[in-house]
Amino acid sequence: MAYEQRPGFAPKPVIDIRIVRLVVSLMQCEPLSGYYFNAQKMDFACTYNQIDFRSVVGEYSEFPISQESLGLFFQWLHKKDQPKFARFIAYTMRGVLAEYGTPPYWSGSNTAYFEDFVKDLRALGYEYKWKGGADVAVTPVVLGGEEDARLSDELDEMLGGLNPKLVETRRGAWDALLSGGEDSERQAIASSRQLLAETLRTATKGETREKMVRAILKDKDAKMVESVGDLVNSVYDLQSKGEHAKPNFDRALFVIKLTEYSLHYLLKSRKVSGS
Repeated sequence: MAYEQRPGFAPKPVIDIRIVRLVVSLMQCEPLSGYYFNAQKMDFACTYNQIDFRSVVGEYSEFPISQESLGLFFQWLHKKDQPKFARFIAYTMRGVLAEYGTPPYWSGSNTAYFEDFVKDLRALGYEYKWKGGADVAVTPVVLGGEEDARLSDELDEMLGGLNPKLVETRRGAWDALLSGGEDSERQAIASSRQLLAETLRTATKGETREKMVRAILKDKDAKMVESVGDLVNSVYDLQSKGEHAKPNFDRALFVIKLTEYSLHYLLKSRKVSGS
């Protein structure tokens, strides 16, 4: 999402790549963009769901709804309250379907971009389900929004402290997964494998993954060290199988999240122990 720094304003915000993709998919689907970029419709939706859009987007509220302000709004709501984000998307999607009909009756390009939108929602942690007519359900399917967002921010901070390129590798995995390319799932898993291997090599020394994990978890009991070592090896094996086989979207998403959770625990333990 391209932000231009305006003189006198705060530094441009960093938007989660999954939010970026979600907004881009939305913008390219005419029924979705016709709803989400309509100021009156969004005002009604926010009022109904007890959300103050203008207080959320701050300086951007002086301008019409834009790629920037919508991205900021989605990111804020997702991080603050995942169930409310799900309810908001469900409410607005009911409005879209009531006005424009259902996706099977849209043009081919609009249907394709809507499918991207649903896939991007799933990557962000929400399952979309059409129940018939204008009735839809959107359900959180991973950790609570605030907790998941905290973990993601902490992981980026710890990775950046080791080497800023590791943050780029992590975001590259998400970028590959959401690119929609023919080989996107395999590329996403390969990036996750690279992230795990390079993070371990940067964080500590050791001839094997087990020794690297043991060096990081030096203050933990033997059983904990063994269990985490087994987990890291299992993640690596899963990544290897996914890289050489034909994975699907859900498997690639699972590998990315499992890699992130494993690295978060390891790096948090390393930070606490001061190693």
